[in-house]
Amino acid sequence: MKQTVALFLLIAVCLIPVFSSAQTVKEIFQHSWSGSSVQDGGTLTKDGKIYISQKMKITINSDNTLTGKNTAIFTLDGKSYTRVTTIKGTFYPDDQKIYITDDYEQSAEKLPYGLFWCGAQGYLKVYKNADKPGYYLLKGSLKGFTTGCEFTSDLELKDNPY
Repeated sequence: MKQTVALFLLIAVCLIPVFSSAQTVKEIFQHSWSGSSVQDGGTLTKDGKIYISQKMKITINSDNTLTGKNTAIFTLDGKSYTRVTTIKGTFYPDDQKIYITDDYEQSAEKLPYGLFWCGAQGYLKVYKNADKPGYYLLKGSLKGFTTGCEFTSDLELKDNPY
């Protein structure tokens, strides 16, 4: 009997810190995120890929709709071009994912060589970051939805909760 009690107390003591600092998935999505997206770029780049740095901030409302801001930075020939958009979407708590879409463009620098910025939409899911315990990754694919923007972009962001 003493072993059972001691084991139960040990388990209870070990679990207290985990539950007291646990965050909900909704809270995790509302961290600040940064990372990059990659898509096929044809002959525009040496490796045929376009890489865009991304910074995202998401707010999830009580009805599971979401709003936020996305900053995309595209660097080509040593020069960086920035686009800031407002995003909107829906949080799906059972699937631990969000659906986002560009809502409107707040600002955008003109791109060279006849290139232009595209609106995108898609699903992103939260995962634990295996390389950094206590941190998370946001991964998914976005598709272009504006005229002339037939692309799929893979997006991976890391959280910055503090």
